[in-house]
Amino acid sequence: MEPRAVITERTSGRLDWAYLLHAHGVEVIGLQDHRRGPVVPWSTDPRGQFTDAPATWRLDAPLPILSRPGPAAAVSARSTSARVRSAPAPAAGMPAASLLAAPASPGRGL
Repeated sequence: MEPRAVITERTSGRLDWAYLLHAHGVEVIGLQDHRRGPVVPWSTDPRGQFTDAPATWRLDAPLPILSRPGPAAAVSARSTSARVRSAPAPAAGMPAASLLAAPASPGRGL
């Protein structure tokens, strides 16, 4: 069995994406372009298509959703994402376990 990987500021330089879990959704951060990212609400249909261009995952822009699976899912995700942009920055000393980082792209859905 392989040991669990521990990601720290020192070892995260080669990662492209980080995912920060919040009670209201997943914050998606394109690490090469931003220090914070928009929150994708848990109610967002995971069958939707998201862009994997890191520059589009900005706090001041709508969620970069390319297509949605159906009208009902689109209305639900749009109404929720308009209210939720991002959570405040984590407090100093917050455990690193709440930050999930991976080289994978979010473009294939969440």
